[in-house]
This record gives sequence, C-alpha cells and structure tokens, in this order.
Amino acid sequence: INLKQHSLLRCGQCIRHPPSFDRSFAAFSYDPPIPKLIHEIKNRARLDTIELATELFVERFETQVGDLPPEVIMPVPLHPRRLYQRGYNQAGEWARSLGRSLRIPCDDSSCRRILNTPQQQGLSAKARHHNLKDCFHLEPAFAATRVAIVDDVMTTGTTAEVLAKKLKKQGVKHVEVWCLARTPNRK
Repeated sequence: INLKQHSLLRCGQCIRHPPSFDRSFAAFSYDPPIPKLIHEIKNRARLDTIELATELFVERFETQVGDLPPEVIMPVPLHPRRLYQRGYNQAGEWARSLGRSLRIPCDDSSCRRILNTPQQQGLSAKARHHNLKDCFHLEPAFAATRVAIVDDVMTTGTTAEVLAKKLKKQGVKHVEVWCLARTPNRK
C-alpha cells in the first residue's frame, strides 16, 4: 500500500467517533521489542535512544509531515513533581530532537500539566479521560494554527484528545499527534 494513501486511512473507531486531532503518526505498533525500547527511554534515562527514534520517525513520515507541516511541535507535559522525580520529560526530549531534525520549533513551555494525576498505564479509556479532566493549562497567549503533539505511546488516544480539544478551543485549526508507538486494538 502506498504510504501516502495509508496515511489517509481511518480506523472504525475514528470513523464512528472522530477525534479532535486531525491525523496521527506512529512509527511502530506497541509490540515487542518496542515496549522494551520505550521503557529504556522512559525509565532508564536512555536518551541516546531518542536520536534513533527520531531517525526512524523522520525516515518513515518526513514526506507526509512535509506536505502539511506544523508550525510548532508541543510535547505532552509532565507535572513538575513527576518531572522532578524522573529528571526529564521523554516526550519533551523527543519533541526537541524531532524539531531539530525537521526544522520545526519545539514549544515545551506554553502547555503545562497543572494536576499531578496518577499514571495512565493500566486505566480504562473512561478512567483515563476522568484522570486528565482539567489537568492541562495552555497559555492564553499561545497562537499557532498548526500544532503537532508529541508523546511516546498512544494507547487510547485520551491524552491526545484532551490536548487537541484544548488547542482547538484556543484557535488552533489543525492538530496532529506524533508518537513513537501506538498500541494495537486488542479485545
């Protein structure tokens, strides 16, 4: 299948309930060995792996991104307490690396996580949505029309949905989600 055509495909869930974001790109399915790679990035400070992740993502999606480039890349923020505990935001590190590679500015200060919510891992889609309700703050002065939200993994899409709604409410016209991996739908 042609990658350009493939990028226009929508899953059944997105057809039935269109998300607030306009398109998403995931370099991989969250299947072995990708969970181990992401665990190394997220929990073991293997930031050297981020450069590899950047190369793989850009190699796969540079044409699609270039056809309709965002004005700014925005990583999913961590709450200051979690940022202090971990020492870095893996989504922020990856967003900056992508920005350098694609020559797109990275804005890691206009959106903040203001509630220290429990981790999303292991929560249902409904619990994830409740967990993220009102947890992000977007600076009123933020002004862009095209934004790419960057995260390491998209599971249910709840984080992306909440941020995309907030961005669109503030006037952003086009929101993309860029992630290293997307979990496959499993029943």
